[in-house]
Amino acid sequence: MANIFTISSEIIKRLDDRQARELIARLCKAEMLEQNLPLSSVTWGGDQRAKDGGVDVRIDCERQLPDPDFVSHENTAIQVKAESFTPAKIPNEIAPANIPRPALVQFNAGKGGAYIIASTRDDCSDSALESRKDAIFQCLKTHGMTEKISYDFFDARRIADWAEKYPAIVTWLRDAIGEPLSAWRPYGPWAYTEED
Repeated sequence: MANIFTISSEIIKRLDDRQARELIARLCKAEMLEQNLPLSSVTWGGDQRAKDGGVDVRIDCERQLPDPDFVSHENTAIQVKAESFTPAKIPNEIAPANIPRPALVQFNAGKGGAYIIASTRDDCSDSALESRKDAIFQCLKTHGMTEKISYDFFDARRIADWAEKYPAIVTWLRDAIGEPLSAWRPYGPWAYTEED
């Protein structure tokens, strides 16, 4: 029997921009909660189309992560893309008009950090994943920012694996795509007659 909390890459690929960004923010908050770190260290929001300086979700925590997993650093900037994001698109994302994003400049000038591009539409083989990571590395290297900045690329499968760690997020995710789990619903007034 299949686990009801299993999430496929296809489910992740169905998310629109807003849902994708919210999912990544919820996952970051769950990771902080799991490590007994402040949820307030995760920030996100605003209009999805607004200029965001290349950061959709940010973690800015005063304490080191005691047991890092998908989030590897207490200072992390995540750019969420609900589109296929090939290696050719990466340099302009990291340094539009050949000017590095402010978050990366801050990481490089300070105590370092992690930069992650999360693409909900890519489903990468091992070599395709490595080519995307290499494109990030080469761009950071071009701008002399490889010593203090770690980096990663999350495709739909890695995001699905991350989501599967947290049954509450799986429940939210299935509800968000219009396929709620039978007899499971996210927290809300469903047990009572209130509407708010």
